[in-house]
Amino acid sequence: MAFDLPFSPKAPPLIGLDIGSSSVKIVELSEAGKGTMRLERYAIEPLPRGAVVDEVAGMAFALVGVPVGFAGAVAAFALFRILDIAKPPPVSWCEGVRGGPGVMLDDVAAGVLAALLGAAAFAAWPALGG
Repeated sequence: MAFDLPFSPKAPPLIGLDIGSSSVKIVELSEAGKGTMRLERYAIEPLPRGAVVDEVAGMAFALVGVPVGFAGAVAAFALFRILDIAKPPPVSWCEGVRGGPGVMLDDVAAGVLAALLGAAAFAAWPALGG
């Protein structure tokens, strides 16, 4: 028999990320007791038709710079998508590379830039990480 004390540490939430062929889904689950989980939050972002591994690679880089958790994942995703769409330098410089590497390089650059910006934001404002 287990007892929950009022100030006992809670288990960290479980974050799930599903990158499918038509959308990216992220969920945050928490323990609801008796071996069950409760859905706390979720987000679904449809992928453009023909999306390929370049988007996945860029997002993977973006996740490196932020804390593990829902806030970090949402921040990484938002930063990556904004930078991938707006294509500020140095992301725009990568579009000039021809062929397969060029297709991949702008997304990787957006992901790396998102990781740097996300790391800086969470370092400057630790409360953002929860």
